[in-house]
This record gives sequence, C-alpha cells and structure tokens, in this order.
Amino acid sequence: MFTFEAAFHRYRRKHGMVKALEDYADLRDAPMQHPLDGTSSDLAILWPSEPTVLDLNEHFLELSNLRNDELPRWAGLVVVMCFIPLCLLLSGGTLWFLWDVAFVGDPQIPFPPNSIKELGVLLGMLLLAVLGVPMASLLWREFQSYVFTARCARYRFNRTTGKVYVLRPGRWGGNAVLDWSRVQAHVHWVPPAESEQSQEYASSLNDRAEQLRREVNWSRQSGSEVDGSLAIAGLLDLVTGFGVPAYDLSDEAREKRRKKDYGGCLLLYWPPLDAADPQRRGEDLIWVGPRNSGERLWCYIQTFMQKGMDAVQAPAMPSEWLHKGRNPDHVLNWLAECLCYWPVFPVGWNSEVGQTRRENGIGPEQPLTWPAKVPEAV
Repeated sequence: MFTFEAAFHRYRRKHGMVKALEDYADLRDAPMQHPLDGTSSDLAILWPSEPTVLDLNEHFLELSNLRNDELPRWAGLVVVMCFIPLCLLLSGGTLWFLWDVAFVGDPQIPFPPNSIKELGVLLGMLLLAVLGVPMASLLWREFQSYVFTARCARYRFNRTTGKVYVLRPGRWGGNAVLDWSRVQAHVHWVPPAESEQSQEYASSLNDRAEQLRREVNWSRQSGSEVDGSLAIAGLLDLVTGFGVPAYDLSDEAREKRRKKDYGGCLLLYWPPLDAADPQRRGEDLIWVGPRNSGERLWCYIQTFMQKGMDAVQAPAMPSEWLHKGRNPDHVLNWLAECLCYWPVFPVGWNSEVGQTRRENGIGPEQPLTWPAKVPEAV
C-alpha cells in the first residue's frame, strides 16, 4: 500500500516540492547518511525484524514498501465498494427527490414549503445531496492506495549495475531507475503528527489554479502520469473546505520525530542532479520496509550493495502468497488484493542481469534457484 506516498504527494500538490521535502519528508537539516565504500568494516549485518524481502540473488536484493502499521487492505475495499457508492447513491437519490418536489410536485411536501418543518426537511435533504459527492471524494482520496492500484512497490537494489530499480504507480512518482551512488538515507523517519489546533482550509481560486498548474508542470518534467482526480478534488475542496491535514512543524515536534528510540522507518532520497536546476531533474524518494527497522535495514542494504550476498545474513523470505502481495488469511483481504495488479519490471531495464525471474502465476518463483553462499542468521 502507499499511505506515505499518497500523503506526501497530497502535501506536495498544495505546498510545492521543496516544502513537502522539508516538512513531510523531514529533510531540512536532517542527519542524512550516504553509502559507504566496500572497504568499510563498520557495516552492521543484523537483519531487521519483519523483513519485506521479495527476492535475493548474487546480483540484487528486492524489497518493498510494505509496512506493519497500516490498516488491512480489506478495510479499504469495504470503504471503496460500500461507503463510497452509498454516498453517491444518497446524493443522487436526494437530488432526484428534490427535483421531483420542486418541478413535478409532491402532495406530501409542497413547494414552496408552507411550514418551518417542511422547510427544515428540504434544507436537510439539500445538505445531504450537496455533501454526498464531497464525502465520497474524501473517502476515495484517503483509501485509493488500498485497491485498484499496485499491490505494493518493488525496489530492486542491483549491486552489479549500481542501480536501484523502482516500480510504483504513476500518481505517486512512477517507475524510475536511480543511481545507488547518489542515494541519501534518513534512517529515523516517522510521519509528522497533525497539529492540535484546527486550521481552516480556505485557499483562494488563484491558489488552487497555481496548485493545478504546478501538478501539470511536474508531471511533464518527471514523465509520470497526472492524478486524474486532482481537478475534481480541487473543485470540491473549494466548495466543501476539505484539505490537507495541518501538521505540527515546530522544532520540538521535529526533534521528537528524529529520536533514535522513536522507531523510525527508512526513507531514501536522491537529490537533484543539479542543485540550480529549477525543474529538479533526478530528484526522487522512496520509503522502504516496515517501521522500527530503518537503521538496521539501511546497514543491511549497504552491506549487500558493497560486499555482496556472502557478507550478509540470509533474510527470512515471505510465504508464496505474501511474495506476490496476497494474504489468504482474510477472504476480503484476498479479494482486495485480487483487484490490484502485480507490477512487473520492464524487460528493457535488464534489472535481473540475465537471471530471468518468473512474474506470472500465483506465488513466486523460487527466490534462490541456484546455490547461494549465504551464511545463516545466528
């Protein structure tokens, strides 16, 4: 699922890329770590708990963005398939009823109303009709990362090519091939806390138009697809006042986010190729792995990329179902995952370096189809 990715891009569309990186991604004056060279002897190889490894061989280590603190996917399925249609049906049905009252005539509810009670009924139904569509839009915005999208992101760290191959939906950055040598790691990242003070979302039409223009320009520069719901969501925001949550960005909150005992996850960031480039070409970021494993997971990835699979402990591989993103423990969860697609690496990338991996069918190919000299975990 793409909870952090969706929240980041919502914040970016409202405030711009620079502020999103500073506030949501917490990259302003953050203690970033860079890849170490292969001669270092200080790399830890302790594999973090609850790994999300999808594949491993002598060329690459494939990870995901699966996390252990999110709502189950079936919850998103229930919202998208039940509550959103219910909101739309209530809105449409109420509008049809009001149309019938106003233009056709109804003996039980005359129009114009003759009493305060009749007026209250009509105003209440009008409010229900007006709020139905915005509420459906709000629910879709919050749960669109659960169904009808990729089951998960796939990050292939290839030590042979020195690249990181990224598969993710276009609305949250799209596919990318990134240089390992340029990566920076924020190993204690946690999402920002929402502000205690309620802030009204009241932006002018010019601000909303600027937001839409910024999104279109960014999509053209990065080559990723535009979020098709942006224009509709923007219009509904102007009408209803729904907006991006206000986060607590105080210095105290920022320091709390970066505490080493706070249980952060791993955020990898690639700065622009040219700091003076206004289009910020080459800039990207991804969230890797579960919570509470940021620093250990970063050390493990570094060890693999610099010294190979012989230098790291064998990770615990997921089951056949979890490897493909499916979880048969819950029927609704399995159904929700069947409504998502499994992303596949383009053949032209050659990210598997000639060792073709099976992508079709239920369950994975054997992650290690040839002998691997991986020491067992102690």
